[in-house]
Amino acid sequence: MNEEMADFQQALDQKFLNEFYLLVLVFVWHQSEKDLVQLAARADETLTTELTADEYKEDVLRLSRPRSWFEISGRLGPGPEISQYRVCWDILRPSVNLYKHGPFDKPNEDLLRNLGLDPAENYASLADSGDVREALCSELGFPKDERYSGIADAFIQSCQ
Repeated sequence: MNEEMADFQQALDQKFLNEFYLLVLVFVWHQSEKDLVQLAARADETLTTELTADEYKEDVLRLSRPRSWFEISGRLGPGPEISQYRVCWDILRPSVNLYKHGPFDKPNEDLLRNLGLDPAENYASLADSGDVREALCSELGFPKDERYSGIADAFIQSCQ
């Protein structure tokens, strides 16, 4: 295989791996979010009577909205610093939702701003853009050359 073909194959392999690990992040994020929301709905200390099924469902829906992490953390007790909630809600959640709902879409302006990127610039999709991946790594505390596989692995380890 000539060098040009080998480079092309490596680029295809990396794109496949990026997409695969973005899917892993989508699954792990949503499962973790669901578990924490359900735990928080059952951990409301202000209740004086047993929670009915309808009240539980309503509380789960309310706690599933963005910016509910402050209430969730209050119900579940000491946890991550506020800056980590910002990373979860302003960086990681929109990233996995973007990939889940539009894997070929370019990042929206809010996500680009939260990543410290210029929304006026033209960026590729999450799986294709090295600039977006580097900014995501920076916000998540990884070296800028970290791959999505490393991000997914660290997130899975933190959930255990």
